[in-house]
Amino acid sequence: LVSSESAGMKEGTTVTVRDLFFNTPARFKFLKTDRTESSALVDMVGRLALARPDVSFRVRRIEDKKDLLHTPGNNELLSAVYAVFGRELAEAMVAVEHTVSPISVTGYMTLPANARHNRSRQLFVVNHRVIQSPTLRAAVDEAGKTWFMKGRFPALVLHLDIPAELVDVNVHPQKSEIRVWDEKILFRSVYHALQECLSREETIKEDKSHEVSVEYTDVKSNERFSDSVYGRSVVLPHGGRPETQITFSDAVVKKKQKSYVEKRVGEEDKITNPPNVSMPAAEEKNTSVEPEETIKMRASILSGARYIGSLLQTYLLFEAEESLFFIDQHAAHERILYEQLLYNFNEAKEEGRLSQTLLLPVHINISAGEMTFFAENINEFTRLGFDCEPFGETSIVIRAVPSSGRSKNELDPAAAFRAVLEYASVQSDPDLAFRDTEVFHDMACKAAVKAKDKLSQVEAEALLTSLLELDNPYHCPHGRPIIIRRSRVDLEKMFGRIV
Repeated sequence: LVSSESAGMKEGTTVTVRDLFFNTPARFKFLKTDRTESSALVDMVGRLALARPDVSFRVRRIEDKKDLLHTPGNNELLSAVYAVFGRELAEAMVAVEHTVSPISVTGYMTLPANARHNRSRQLFVVNHRVIQSPTLRAAVDEAGKTWFMKGRFPALVLHLDIPAELVDVNVHPQKSEIRVWDEKILFRSVYHALQECLSREETIKEDKSHEVSVEYTDVKSNERFSDSVYGRSVVLPHGGRPETQITFSDAVVKKKQKSYVEKRVGEEDKITNPPNVSMPAAEEKNTSVEPEETIKMRASILSGARYIGSLLQTYLLFEAEESLFFIDQHAAHERILYEQLLYNFNEAKEEGRLSQTLLLPVHINISAGEMTFFAENINEFTRLGFDCEPFGETSIVIRAVPSSGRSKNELDPAAAFRAVLEYASVQSDPDLAFRDTEVFHDMACKAAVKAKDKLSQVEAEALLTSLLELDNPYHCPHGRPIIIRRSRVDLEKMFGRIV
C-alpha cells in the first residue's frame, strides 16, 4: 500500500463481471448464451432486491450500459415487486399481513384471477434471507386449495420475521434452507395469513371477453362461461339421482365473524409507472374510471337478486345491480355441502354425535380389492361418521352416514361412501388417505346436484341464499369459480351500444 486517501464515489458496492471463466476452459464451455446467463444473474439479484427492499439494486449491461434491473430502495416491498416482476403482476397483488407469535408474516400475493401455471413467482424471505422451504410451499398449497384451480398457483412474496434464536441457518452451504424450532407454527402462520387475505380480498369473477374488439364479439364469446363448469361428475352406480325437491335453506354452516357486506371501492392504491419505479400515493390514483369498473363485486350484491332462469340446465341466471350473474349449480351446491360437512364434522366431534342413522340400511356392492381395503381401514370410516360393515364377500351395509346437523340436505349414503372409498384407496401416502378436507371434497362433489339436474325456482333461490352465507361463495372446493358476472356495460359493448 503506497498511500490511502479519500476518493469521490457514490455510496454502495459495484461488482463488475467480465470475461467469466475465460481462463478456465473446462467451465467456460458449459456457459450458456449471454442472454441466458444475464437472465440468471438478473433473477439472482432480483431475489436479493425483494429480500432487501430498503437497498437499491441496479444491474447494467456493460456493452450498451442498459439497465436490466433497477429497484428504488425506498423500503417499500411493492415497489421492489414492481421493479423485479413488472407492472402487471404488481398491480394484481394484494397485501398479506398476519402475526402468530412469535412469527410475523407480511408481503403480497395474487388472487385466483391472476394465478400462474407454476411456482416461479413464489418467494419466501426469512429475516431478510431468501430461503427454500417445503413447509412453506405446503402451507401455500393448503391455504389455496379451495381457491385456486388444480395446477394454478399464486405469485407471492412473503417476509417472515422470526426471532434469530429460534432459527438455524447453518443447514445449507448457500444458507438457502433453515430449521426452526417448530415447523407446525411456521406452517400455521403462513396458512392463516393467506387464508385471511383470500377471504378478505376475493370477489366475484368478472368475464372480460368483452374487451376484445366489437367485430369479434359474437355468440362464441360466451364460451368463456364453460370455464366455470364442474358438472362432469361420474354417474353414480345406483342409477343417478331421482328428480326430487332439494332443500338448501338449512344446509349452511354458521357465519364467521368476517362479513362480506361491505363493498370496497379501490382499497388498494392503483399502480402507475413512475420514473423512479416507486409506487404512487393514494391521492394520485386515477379517478376517471367508471365506478362500476372499480367496485370489486362482493357476493352480498346478490342478496336481492331476481331469478331469471336456467341456462343449459347447468347455470342459474340472476339479475342484480344492472348485472347478469351466472352461477354454476353444481359448483355452488358442492361448496355448500363441503362447508356443511366440515363444520358439522368438527362440531359433532365435540358433541359426540358423528353419525346420522338412516331410516333403512343401504346395501352397495364393491370389488374384492375395495373390500380388502375397507376391511383394513374400517376404523377410519367409523371416525368419519359412517356406521358400516361387510355384508358378504363383496357387499357393504351402511346404517349411518356423517352427521348433517340440522340440515335437511342429507347425503346420498351410497355416493358418500363411494367418494371416501374411491379417494382413499388410490392414495399412495397412507397418512394422506383419510385427510378430512380431501375426503369431504369428494363426498361433496359426489352428493351435489349435477349439470342437467333440473332445479325449480324455489330450489335455485334457496341455493343462492345458502351460498351467500358461506365464507367463500366464490370457488368450489376444487378452485373453480362459482359466480361469473356480466355488467350492463359489458352487454352494451357487445351489442355496439357503447364504442
